[in-house]
Amino acid sequence: MTAPSAGPLAGILVADCGTVLARARQRRMPGRVATARLLGLNLGTALLAVGLPANLPGALLVGALLVGASVGNSLDLAAAALLGVRQVTAPTRG
Repeated sequence: MTAPSAGPLAGILVADCGTVLARARQRRMPGRVATARLLGLNLGTALLAVGLPANLPGALLVGALLVGASVGNSLDLAAAALLGVRQVTAPTRG
């Protein structure tokens, strides 16, 4: 196992990062649906910020679900990138 010399994984021993292709896959995976994750996190946080002081259970529930889904998806993608899990791509429409 080798450690990358630069990037977010610098100094961390990562399995299967010795090849250029494996490292490229690790960088690409966390970028999947990044905009949706960021939007979910921001919108969820805003709903929690409004729902807590106003005591709105609907806003609290939706906000907590959005934040939880965004954070959970980010952790899942980071773990998949570190473990080198291959994701199956959807077939192209022709």
